[in-house]
Parts: sequence; structure tokens; C-alpha cells
Amino acid sequence: MHLKHRLTRAGGLLPVLLASFAFVDVGTRLLVPVQASSIRAWEPMSVGAGPGQPFAPDRSVWRPRAWGDLSNMSGDDELRVYRSERFTSDSWGFRNRLDRERVAGGSPWIGLLTGTSNSVGSGLSDGQTVPEQLGRLLEGRVYSVAGLGPILPGDLKAIIRRLDLKSGVVLVEYFEREGAPHPSCVICPQPRLSRYLKEAKASLASYQGSRIQLPTSCFPRPPMERFSSDSPVRAPSLPDGSRLLLFAGDLEPSSRTTIIPVDYYVDLAQRLAEENLRLIVFLVPTKFSVYQPLLDDPDLPTADGRTLAVLERRLRRAGVEVVNLKPILRTAAAREFPRLLYFADDTHWNSAGAALVAQALATRVRQEH
Repeated sequence: MHLKHRLTRAGGLLPVLLASFAFVDVGTRLLVPVQASSIRAWEPMSVGAGPGQPFAPDRSVWRPRAWGDLSNMSGDDELRVYRSERFTSDSWGFRNRLDRERVAGGSPWIGLLTGTSNSVGSGLSDGQTVPEQLGRLLEGRVYSVAGLGPILPGDLKAIIRRLDLKSGVVLVEYFEREGAPHPSCVICPQPRLSRYLKEAKASLASYQGSRIQLPTSCFPRPPMERFSSDSPVRAPSLPDGSRLLLFAGDLEPSSRTTIIPVDYYVDLAQRLAEENLRLIVFLVPTKFSVYQPLLDDPDLPTADGRTLAVLERRLRRAGVEVVNLKPILRTAAAREFPRLLYFADDTHWNSAGAALVAQALATRVRQEH
């Protein structure tokens, strides 16, 4: 009877303890400033963004001790790789240190770049991002409109005109996680493209949002669950015995098919040509795709190499310029090891990886169309 009484009391305390934990967790999220509790500059930069803005305008955030999204999701503090980060936005809410003022002789911009958090430069300081490094290589300025997701040709042209960009290059990222390319249709009219892009944004938001853990959570994943089969993070070993954190969702071949058709890029290239601008699509692999040959874990699947290869062939066949970064990054990852091209605790490339990407894009830009 005494044991039964103790168990009853314990059972009564459990809901109270759980409610207390939840109260503390929610309370810290509401009361602690985002800048003080976030793992990196991205979160405070996103607070206050207006319509059509990925980040709050005219803001600069300094994080002297930032760390990666994957180490945060794993809940293992020992796997964090600390680095400092400066993140600056312009008055339009895009990540650019130099605002859009005109200089003597016309616009300072020689092109613009759009894409995902890879192109934004998550985890990197301002001068390390791909647009900034690319601009230095091309001896000009590349304006970043990254962070908005799929963008309509009409919206992109509006930004181009506001920038007074009369010639140059437009670089558009396609991330491997977005899925296999949609079967090409006939040249899609603008209303149909608009529908494709709206559906694509909703699809990507749903897919990514279901896997994102809020960075300000006070309660990391319990140790017994870390790196289990249902964990969002895997930690295979590299040849030198160090761990490389991976997003579990990138380990399985994607069964998703992006709603964006190849003809979207054909239409975009034609519209940009009317503005004397050149389109280059660059294909970005996941971290797992880059490092899979170096990972020492027999339980890991083989990286699916078809998505980007198929899209590359379709784009070339359609006459769209394309740079497939997967073979470039994979070859460099093996050659440069143990120096990494990605943060060990994050899904994004580090400054060395961004430099390699910028060099590959600069090489393509310099080539005649």
C-alpha cells in the first residue's frame, strides 16, 4: 500500500513538472530578447521584416559567440563550433552592407544573386558571403536578394529596375533539398508561373517548417535520443575521427518533386535578356551529398546524385546557363580534408566553402555566353 501511495504521488507530480517545464520554456522565449537567446544572427535579423523583406531593414547584428543549427537541434553543447558573426541589412531588408545609392558613372551593381539561406550566408559574417566574395572577384558589387525563396520574374525585374541595373548577370540558386525538377511544360504564361511559384513557396515552407526546432528552446534533446533513428541530426565520423553533423532529412533520396518547372528558368532567362541581363542558375548540393564519400558509417545511405544531374541536363538542353556545384564541392572536400568546406555543426558552408562557390561562379560569369 505504501508503494502504491508513492507511485500515485509521483503520477500526480508528473503533470505538474511537465507544465512547469513548458511554462519556463515559453516564458524564456517571450521574455528573453531574441538577440540574447538566439544561436546566431539570423533570428534577430528576421524579427521586424516587412512584406517582401527577408530581414529587418537597416539593421546590423553582432554575435561574438554564434553556433550551428545542427548542434542546436542535437542538444549536445560539446558539438558546437563557436564563431563570431556580423550580419547587416540594407534599407530594403536584404543582406547588403553597401546600400543602393548611385555613384559617379551609374549603378555600382554588376549583378544580383537570389537563393536560400546558403546564398544569404547563414553563419557567415558579411564579408564572407558568396555575393560579397563574388563581387570582389569580379571587381564590382553583386546585390543579394537571397532569402525570399522562389521569386517571380516580374518581381525580380522590379528589383532590377529599382537598382538601375542596365546590364550584368543574375544568379539564381537551386537547392538540392527542394526535390527533383518538375516535368517541363510548354512555355508557361505568367499567371501559370505565378501559381507554380505560390505553390512552391507553400510546399517548401511546409517541408522545412516541419523540421525546424526553435533555437531559443531551453530544453535540448535528451541524450538517449541524440542521433537515434528518429533524431533530426546524424553524426557520422570523418576519416580523422571527428564528427560531422548532418540533417537527417538530407540522408534519404528525395521523393519530392518541386513544383517549379524547368520552363520557369527558360521564361526567366528570356525576360532578363530583354533587360540586357544574363541568367545563370547554380545548383547547390546538401552537405551530405558533398561529404558522403568521406563518411565512415556503414548505415548511411548512398547520396542520391540524380536530382541535380537531371536538372542540369534539362537546363542545358533548354539553353539555360547552369553551374552544378556538386562535383566541384565534392572534389574539393576530398582534396582539402581535414579542412572543411562546411561548418561541422551546421547545414551551411563556411567561408572556405563560400569562397569556392564564388570562384566557380566567377569563372562561369567570365566565360562568354
